[in-house]
Amino acid sequence: MKHIKITILILTALLLSVTLFSQESNRDISVTEFDKTQINWEENSGMYPENILFSTNTFGGKVLISKKGEVIYNIKTPVTEVFNTNNILPENISQAKVNYFIGNDKNNWQTNVNTYNTINFNEVWQGIDLEINAYASNIEKLFFVKPNADISNISIPILNSDELYVSETGELEIYTEKGKFSFTKPIAYQNINGERNYIDINYSITENSYSFELGNYDNSQLLVIDPLIASTYIGGDCNDRLLDIKIDDENNIYVAGKTQSSDFPITAGAYDETHNSPNCGTYNPDFFISKFSPDLSTLYYSTFIGGSGPEGGSPNDAGVELAINPEGNIVIVGYSQSDNYPVTASAYDQTYNQGKDGVISILNPELSELIASTYIGGSGDDYIISLVIDDNNDIYTTGLSSSNNYPTTSGAYQEDLSDDIGNGVITKISADLSTLLFSTYVGATEGYSSFTAINFIPNGNIIVGGFTYSSSFPVTSNVINQEYSGGGDITLSILNTELSELLISTYIGGTNRESISEIANHTNGSIYITGTAQSSDFPVTPTAFQTILNGGMDMYVCKLNPDLTTIEAATFVGGDFLENSRDIEFDSEGNVFLSGMSQSTDFPMPDDIIPYQDTIYYDGGGTNYSDAAITKLNPELTELLAATYIGGERGDTGWALAVDNEDNVIIGGGSVSQYFPVTNKAFQTTYYGTPDYTEIAFLSKLDNNLSEGVTAISRITNNTISIYPNPSNGAFTIENLASLENITALEITNITGKTILKIDHSSLQIGAPLQIDISSATGHVTSQGVYFLKIKSEVGVLTKKLIIR
Repeated sequence: MKHIKITILILTALLLSVTLFSQESNRDISVTEFDKTQINWEENSGMYPENILFSTNTFGGKVLISKKGEVIYNIKTPVTEVFNTNNILPENISQAKVNYFIGNDKNNWQTNVNTYNTINFNEVWQGIDLEINAYASNIEKLFFVKPNADISNISIPILNSDELYVSETGELEIYTEKGKFSFTKPIAYQNINGERNYIDINYSITENSYSFELGNYDNSQLLVIDPLIASTYIGGDCNDRLLDIKIDDENNIYVAGKTQSSDFPITAGAYDETHNSPNCGTYNPDFFISKFSPDLSTLYYSTFIGGSGPEGGSPNDAGVELAINPEGNIVIVGYSQSDNYPVTASAYDQTYNQGKDGVISILNPELSELIASTYIGGSGDDYIISLVIDDNNDIYTTGLSSSNNYPTTSGAYQEDLSDDIGNGVITKISADLSTLLFSTYVGATEGYSSFTAINFIPNGNIIVGGFTYSSSFPVTSNVINQEYSGGGDITLSILNTELSELLISTYIGGTNRESISEIANHTNGSIYITGTAQSSDFPVTPTAFQTILNGGMDMYVCKLNPDLTTIEAATFVGGDFLENSRDIEFDSEGNVFLSGMSQSTDFPMPDDIIPYQDTIYYDGGGTNYSDAAITKLNPELTELLAATYIGGERGDTGWALAVDNEDNVIIGGGSVSQYFPVTNKAFQTTYYGTPDYTEIAFLSKLDNNLSEGVTAISRITNNTISIYPNPSNGAFTIENLASLENITALEITNITGKTILKIDHSSLQIGAPLQIDISSATGHVTSQGVYFLKIKSEVGVLTKKLIIR
């Protein structure tokens, strides 16, 4: 087994004087969270007890190390490992420093506190040392068994657990009154003559203690034992949703979203390490911002930001968007119902204005400092939904307001609210968020109108896209459509940079409802928009890839000239049920990528590219659970170049999309699937929440063809392959294998790519239905979840998704 380290997290040294921490500290711990008899909790102090030396955040909560050699995992419920040593020393000092400005007494403030990557427990048993290393979501225990030391001396009591159990896959499962968490199967190895030799190893349990059983090894050489705490997706045990993605110049990935999880993975030294309103039962999320390595294995930085009220509106709202400004700082916009959302001293508006207020915040690239932050709003509900940044770092935002006193500027195109139901708003604010430069309403005189997307057009003017139910939305002459089509139309409007003049404005839509999610500029000079269409008479073009609305709601993408006089190309993308489109991006060749959600079993996919995932989960009883979906089209929107689902056994939606500097495609969103496909090197690999209920954020990276990265087998013949039943209990039948030529093997893998079962060509009866029972073939009970059937041939690999229930 190859050992996978998950990424660097920092163990933070705590100063031993408990008086440094007050109840106002962001690092407080509720008295109910730990066994007071184990860590000598100071009743109701809100401070760490004196016997705690070190602390770190993991994927599921805090981990504390005490003076007595206890490792206390606050994962759902506190569980303690006891090592009985007082010779604990920090090693491998990190470059990161932590500042504690806690309370009003400056004498208690601490700056430049050292942080460490390793804590050395030294010799815990005779001849056996223990080190604990910290990673971004994880901690790793390393046992160093010196020559001639007795491995049987290792025995680790687990306090506060109800039961210990070793799973079929070798994980140590720790059951508590609030659930379970687990340590991954351990590995053991010896480095001999420059080679690493792996040793068979398993957990052994005696009542509430665990030890290790090892195969044969060289007792004259150092032995290393390495169990790693099991990890999760991007999230905790409440609801989390990733809503936007941006890529920096080095292909690092910044994401933003909203979370209800107090145990969402946050890195030490972050601007805000503590959720501001933790409550799974009441919808009250914080925003989160996180930075990942290009391969999604390392969480570099992660922080909360928010107040005591909900950030980002209702569960169905997006609620936050992200940008990287020319200086490399991180800008987020959204809306908040917190009267204590963090704002800075020189902000344009430091006061909460009632209802929902727009918010803008700027953080440094390390997400450790709030550079600037402000409210924007009036006495009604105000939503900031989208942003763009100009070359001077000034920020344009757009959204919706029902406030008759939303801040507008003198000389603006529309200084007053024209309908109490709501108008679109556009605002330009200075780079330091101290000055409102320009601001205007744009709306119908009768009826609702809003904006959801903003960008620049090639001449530098501002284009905003939105939605209206009104025939009185302001439009100009000689545009695509001056007349409201009914049911709810898209609006596109272009204003000058001072927001004083409406230059061009048009409707786009059919007789039913349409919406717009994003506006993007193509290198060919055209404007592209995407969203969701429900009108069979939506204005698609005759040579489009898909000219017919296939389901009740399809994705659409339109190519427009910058003066909004012509739809140059437009197409639907969808299957027989429901789709939506949330984001649009381009690769270096100018190809167009859309991301969103599909509930259609026949979401369109090309014949000559095998997608990463070509089937959607169907429960057999009439329910199609949604999967995230990605589509790649040529710039003229006449040809479908690639497409795929990505998802598990429950509802999954792709809210955000990015294409990196190497033309890889990154999608993020929310998943309720505990078997969402993840890779074994990923930052988090296990669903952590209530099955079928908790939404977890996900982030996935695919190649430019959205495929398995292999030579394709024609999907014309693929469609003759049938698998039934699917879902199954692990026993199923494959028919029509003979339709594929030169099959070399059949392989079943789990979602991490591990091979569960492989059948070589010599064992396959190609001409007859092939009956497979995974449990019987492997001798192990097949766990529930998503698996992949891979039929390999001399010309490629055909992949089908299997659901085991």
